[in-house]
Amino acid sequence: MFIKKLVVKNYKLLKDVTIELNKDINIFVGENDSSKSTILEALSIITSGKLNGYAFDRQIKANFFNDEVRNEYIKSLKDMLPKSPPEIIIEAYF
Repeated sequence: MFIKKLVVKNYKLLKDVTIELNKDINIFVGENDSSKSTILEALSIITSGKLNGYAFDRQIKANFFNDEVRNEYIKSLKDMLPKSPPEIIIEAYF
């Protein structure tokens, strides 16, 4: 069994990303700070529930949320038009 598709929303620099994976080898190439490691983190979280060896739900921090989404939420609170709090969504399709 292999992961065919990875969907990541609001996690770090990944606001709304869908990645189609192939069965054999997948290579992520990009500049520094372009989310290559974040994709691997998302895969680790979805397959083990852990990030860096610790349960993900025990270490969630504000900077794990996408900056743009987090700032929109904070602005909505200041404008007295509160939105629902942002969510991090990571889905894997087998």
